[in-house]
Amino acid sequence: MASKKGFSMSRDPLSVSKKNNSFITEKYNSIFDYEKFEIIDLKAELIESEEKIYNNSMNIGKATFEIAEELYNVNQKLANRGNGVYMEWCSSLGINKDKSSVLLKKYKLFLETSKREIMELPIPVVKTLTSKNSNFTQEDILEVLKDKKPSLKIKEIEKRYSQVANKKSCGIQEAIIVESPEGKLERELKLKQGKLDFINRDIAEREKNLKKIREEREQILREISEIEKNIKVLIQTI
Repeated sequence: MASKKGFSMSRDPLSVSKKNNSFITEKYNSIFDYEKFEIIDLKAELIESEEKIYNNSMNIGKATFEIAEELYNVNQKLANRGNGVYMEWCSSLGINKDKSSVLLKKYKLFLETSKREIMELPIPVVKTLTSKNSNFTQEDILEVLKDKKPSLKIKEIEKRYSQVANKKSCGIQEAIIVESPEGKLERELKLKQGKLDFINRDIAEREKNLKKIREEREQILREISEIEKNIKVLIQTI
């Protein structure tokens, strides 16, 4: 059987038997060692994913989305099961690290856009869109996806961002260059005046609150005095 790019399907986990000159497909046999990595509790689920991926890989062009989806789900399930378990699992299916990485990235882009056409994007475009330093928005991704030449479109968008960044940089440099000593002092003066205005407003507010507190204190003292008088009157009548 010819190998697909990124896949090695030389082993045949689908056992077959010959009967009456016809091949009968039997139960899928996994070769991944689930006991070794102590993930017995997920064995049944993951073997089901193995079988789906293997079967779909026979027609990789049509089933890329299904394979990417299964890989993403398995990757999430094995995320906290130890370093390297996921890739060991992929290797048992003949899926190498690069192929897995690209499919996971494509599926993550699908989750952002809900567009299955993402699976058809060239690998370099996918890597650019998902790079750590990428600033591409969802609108950018959709713009790339709609274009007949996504590789050229993404370069166009990158150039656009670069020009905006350069303009901002030049604007900052120009502002620094044209600012005179007088302008700098005026800017500092405005900052100081702003702080002073804030302090004055704060003082006025505090004085207002203090006056209110003093009035409340006087009221309470008067009430206390009235209560004391009433107590004395009651004592005298006893």
